[in-house]
Order: sequence, then C-alpha cells, then structure tokens
Amino acid sequence: MEYTLSGHRELMGKIRSPLCDVDESLLAFGPTVKTARRGYVSVLKQAMMEDGLGDEVDHLPWWKRDRALDVNPERPYVDVLGRSTGLERQDLRPEQFIALACECLGVDPRDIASRRQDRETGRLRRLIASCGIERWDQRAGHLAAVLKKHPVVVSRWVGEASRIRSEDQAFADEIDALDQAMEKKAIHRLADFRASKEES
Repeated sequence: MEYTLSGHRELMGKIRSPLCDVDESLLAFGPTVKTARRGYVSVLKQAMMEDGLGDEVDHLPWWKRDRALDVNPERPYVDVLGRSTGLERQDLRPEQFIALACECLGVDPRDIASRRQDRETGRLRRLIASCGIERWDQRAGHLAAVLKKHPVVVSRWVGEASRIRSEDQAFADEIDALDQAMEKKAIHRLADFRASKEES
C-alpha cells in the first residue's frame, strides 16, 4: 500500500507493536481475526475496483492461526463519531485536587506547601503537580495559589517531573499509580455523595 501511515499494515498483522487498536478496528469487519481480515480486505478490494485501481491489496497472513478478537472494556476509545467513550473525570477545585492527591500519597498538604527542600518533599511535589496539570486539567497558577507558591515554581515542578519520567520508569509508574488512586477515590466519593442526596 502507498499510504504507510494509514494503519493498513497494522490491521494486516505486519507490525509487531501497532499504534492503533487492531482488535477494536477489525471488529467492524468480523468477530475473529480471520473473518475480520477477510472482510476488511474484501471492502478494500471493492473500493479499489470501483476506483479502477485493480484488486491487489496485500498478502493475507491468516492461514496459520485464528483467534477471537478481544476488546478491553476498561480502556476508553473513540467511537465512530469521534467522541471519547472514556469516563470524564470529576472536576475538582484546586484545593480539592491537592487534598485528594495528598490523601492518596499519605502526606499532609501543609508539608507540600511548606518551605521544606528535602528530596522526598520535592518528589511528592513533582508527582502532584505533574498529575494535576497533565491529567486533571488543573492550572499551575491555581495550584500555586493553594500551595502559596509562585506559578513559575509549580510549572518548574511539572517540567522536572516530565524530564525524570522520561528517564525513570519507576517515577512514571508512580504518576500512573497516583492518577489511578485519585480516580478511584473521586468516583467512590461522587457515588457516596449521590447516594446521600437520594436518601435525603
């Protein structure tokens, strides 16, 4: 195929680490890899014939083994209209975000806002700032106001976190873990709040 960035080679199983969700894409053409790839190629051939391009799509490597297509229902994706199917995160005010992040990390928010300059406090500040700005739609100026810091300081924490994350997988995993822990707690609290509103 001429269009190397189209995802065709990924759908045909020729890329070991695909960028697109192959199973999710193939589900539009059939329930198993074999039938879905056949359906996909059939649609391509039909389109090419209609455009007068012939019918040579590619070699089809499905004769060795077949398997059922598997979609992870936990992972958000984009639907046919381009809308995210993932759960939207709960909007948190900056002070709520800081409190929730500190609760998940088991640290007092006053320690994060303090003048302390030790290594561990710096690590926690970078975790919180990075998670807040990159994943929870927080603003450096708003977090800075809650922590009584200058916005440039909070922005610097995020920059440092980005650099460390690219070099240290353990730190990247800590950001993911904080994000997931906060999301779970936020969902439970929202559910509890709604339940209490229904009872009253």
